[in-house]
Amino acid sequence: MPVPRVTELHRRRARRQKLAQLRRRYRAAKTQEEKAKIFAKAARVSPTAKLD
Repeated sequence: MPVPRVTELHRRRARRQKLAQLRRRYRAAKTQEEKAKIFAKAARVSPTAKLD
C-alpha cells in the first residue's frame, strides 16, 4: 500500500474521532456561547459536518 494512501486513511480516522468528540461536547454544552465555539471548531475540522 502506498504511503499517501496510509496517510489519507490516518487523517480520515483522526477526523472521524475528532468529530465524534466534538459532537459529544456539543450535546453536553449548556450555553449557546459554548455551542458556538464547539461548532466553529467542528467547521475547521470538517466544514460540511453536522453536529446534531
